[in-house]
Amino acid sequence: MPRTDDRADHDVVVIGAGVGGLVAAARLVLAGQRPLVIEATQRLGGRFSTIEQDGFKLPTGAVAVETSGPFWETFAELGIDPQLQVPDPPVLIHVRGRDLRPGAAVWQHMIARVTKNAGRIAEGIAEGVAGDADEAMTLEEWARRYTRSRTVLSLFQSLAASIFTVNADELPAGVFFRNLRETGGYKRFGFAPDGNAAVAEAIADAVVARGAQVMRGTAATALELDGDRVTAVHAERADGTMVRLPAPAVVSNTGPRATARLLAGTRARDAFERRVRDVQTTSMLALAFSTRRPIIRHPGIWAFTDTERLCNLANLGATCPRLAPAGRTLYEAYGVPRPSVGGEYDADAERAILERDLHRMIPGFGEAEVVLFKAVRGDVTPAQQARPGYDLDVRTPIANLVEVGDGVKPYGWIGTTACAQTARQAVDALRGAVLGDRLDQPVGSHLHAPS
Repeated sequence: MPRTDDRADHDVVVIGAGVGGLVAAARLVLAGQRPLVIEATQRLGGRFSTIEQDGFKLPTGAVAVETSGPFWETFAELGIDPQLQVPDPPVLIHVRGRDLRPGAAVWQHMIARVTKNAGRIAEGIAEGVAGDADEAMTLEEWARRYTRSRTVLSLFQSLAASIFTVNADELPAGVFFRNLRETGGYKRFGFAPDGNAAVAEAIADAVVARGAQVMRGTAATALELDGDRVTAVHAERADGTMVRLPAPAVVSNTGPRATARLLAGTRARDAFERRVRDVQTTSMLALAFSTRRPIIRHPGIWAFTDTERLCNLANLGATCPRLAPAGRTLYEAYGVPRPSVGGEYDADAERAILERDLHRMIPGFGEAEVVLFKAVRGDVTPAQQARPGYDLDVRTPIANLVEVGDGVKPYGWIGTTACAQTARQAVDALRGAVLGDRLDQPVGSHLHAPS
């Protein structure tokens, strides 16, 4: 039997310290609650973190931080300065030998350069942004209605892969246009000078200072129910100790399928298994490489058309030299396999295609040394817990159990911004019936004194 944590000095248990879990903890402490965040590993941030390889600091997933939206706003609310390095220009798109900045007028300019149907495509984009895109149509199907240009089609493929980590024939057109309408596509962003893990640690420090707890090396193993409510989280610590954590409410940042597994053996099992039956995860390719001399001038993210797998490349070392050993550059190239939905693909073959693109598009890649190649498989450690456009709700069949993260992101949202937004929605969902009126207190008004 697990040992019960008799302290019970927390109001909510947050399972997982990814962006969704950390921002949920922030929303809770700012509303006067004392969350307990448990994280299976010693590293915070999940797919917004950093690993070290041969002296390089590499992103575990997300490469940049947008300087607007709910994630960015959380820093101000917690009094954090992430000290981001903002590249200028942030994004260039390589189209037939020219590098162009994205933007509404530029889309038309880029398309006009490679097809005679630019006017029709521009009208179609305007209609899509206005909300008239067929929700049942993929982005590739939408684009083929207007053009046969391989370059234009590859532009939409690059955008789908770069922004949503899926192929254009796997992305609902409505998701793409909702994102374009609400965010303008690419936003301004910055790179963390010491890696994303430093930003995640800063958030954790800020919430702990306000009364939260963060327990590393503690993996949730099961949820305990009493009737239709969660009453405790069972977990295993790094030393093998089993612990029972009382839980007036639970926020899960483990992904919908993993949350369902925590309910095995309970009366809620069948409802959660039905809930996740059709959830599709996504996969991604990432290749970090370095040279002794700079081979890329652009300091931000460089996106590509007319490639097979390569969709974009981040020049991390140019703006954040501390991410690489002295005298070395650091670049990270991204692509998505075919298919990107699920985990069934040949990683070796996909890597060969990605490297072939890099040799063709990047003069000097032949002198590069590969630091790390990651073939992220949707059936093992997903790039996203749910395919964009097919997400679940933050609410679950259990009233005091909510989910956060990229398995429950709003339609058209993506990345850390989406995960932060799910934290807002999840905490709102716990208001009233679950945590009472305590969440309606003004920011900074705490029920308990910080420990």
